[in-house]
Amino acid sequence: MAGIHIPPILMSNNDGVVKGGSFYEMYRLCSSQFNFTVNYHFGTKGGTGRKNPNGTWTGIMGDLLTRKVDQSAVLRLTPARYGLVDFSNFLIQDQPVFFKAHPPRSVKWDVMIRPFQGSVWLLMVLTATSLASFTFVLVTGTNSGKEKLRKNKSEDKQVLRLLRLGTSERWSYSIFLIYSLTVDQGSEIVICTRRILTLWLFCILIMGTVYKDKLYLFLTFPVEEETPTDLGGLASRPDYSVVYNYWKSSLYNTFKTSGNPIHQNLLQRFELEPNIVSCVVRAIFQSNTVCIGFESYIDFTIARNATIRSNFYPGLVTSSIMNHDPMYLGLAFQRNSIYTEAWNTIVGMVRDSGVLSKLKEQVLDTHKKTGRKWLLREWEHQPGGNVSGDLGTFNPDPPVTSLMEKLQNLIGNFEKHVFPLNTRHIGAIMSTWICLCFVSVVVFMVEIKTLMGISSSTIINNYLGHCGNKKSLQVETP
Repeated sequence: MAGIHIPPILMSNNDGVVKGGSFYEMYRLCSSQFNFTVNYHFGTKGGTGRKNPNGTWTGIMGDLLTRKVDQSAVLRLTPARYGLVDFSNFLIQDQPVFFKAHPPRSVKWDVMIRPFQGSVWLLMVLTATSLASFTFVLVTGTNSGKEKLRKNKSEDKQVLRLLRLGTSERWSYSIFLIYSLTVDQGSEIVICTRRILTLWLFCILIMGTVYKDKLYLFLTFPVEEETPTDLGGLASRPDYSVVYNYWKSSLYNTFKTSGNPIHQNLLQRFELEPNIVSCVVRAIFQSNTVCIGFESYIDFTIARNATIRSNFYPGLVTSSIMNHDPMYLGLAFQRNSIYTEAWNTIVGMVRDSGVLSKLKEQVLDTHKKTGRKWLLREWEHQPGGNVSGDLGTFNPDPPVTSLMEKLQNLIGNFEKHVFPLNTRHIGAIMSTWICLCFVSVVVFMVEIKTLMGISSSTIINNYLGHCGNKKSLQVETP
């Protein structure tokens, strides 16, 4: 039986001896139940098999076609291979995916406006503007209305006082009246506007309560940043580093030969990384970094090298990035093999009973325990910072102790659902306050300069003119 080192499906040690994996455990279980023995032979150079220009095949496919082995321990069913060898029913469906860290949670710079959508803010501004205009009309009235108020000596003295002011002053009163009511400040309300402003106060009471509640929520429970979830989203984010776990498989060739502009965009950004551990660690701890590889291999690496608690997964795995090209794995045999039908029956029993899924979980659980030992440095720490393990010698970056500490911090931050408010959280509020203070100072300085430029005679004449005295007094400015 020809195999290849594909953790956690089939694994070998440095001597090429098969020593574990979910398929290995399946064959061991089936051999005891159906009374047969298995002799493993690792495929010749070429992985699972590539077709040479002269029509020959390398790897496991080459061994099957040259009849060096009776069957493969695992092989992907592809159109190019179909018909050259016999395939069993598929056992598992593995998919190429990209792995990324959990999205960071942070307080956005626009936290002050996030409680409402833009349409709600626009509606509130339009409503406040309309109310200010309506208030101006009410306190101003028509010319006949003014005279009637004067003759009848209306009890609404506030209106009479406003009528003595100029148009700009009445506009200022109307605008600041709506503003003061909106921010829960006391204000002098004229009788003729009380009904309409009562409705506005009721609306502001509701909207203000909702706004404060939402603002507290955004400050205390930061939202997760948006991260790409598919290849299209990843291609549109040039700020992301794309680390590709490169090994002899058809996936890389699919990207190279694809005419899809998304695939071509990502291919130019690929950082080829043959070490899956380095690929996954970079995706976990480096911001805006993803690791592209096969889901089963990524799961195994995380279990083996990035797990200190079995119930915590240090990142997110997307759905398949090649939906049009699923990866079905099964067994392959020589053409017209006598073993095909018997194995089809066994494969159906194993797949339908869920045995293979259970065996995969057992393999991962075993390596999670080994991984914790690796992280705790109970394994042999070689000079120069190298660490030996089932995946060969690896120079961890960051070092093992730093990796352990970062994983602990990652778990702590992920499980912390409520964050205490600090300076970073109120940065947007303080920035808004400082800007408003600056604007207030500028407006105050402009008002002082404007008043200093008005003569005393102008002030007296304007006052007497508003009071109904048509004869302007001429007063010399001292």
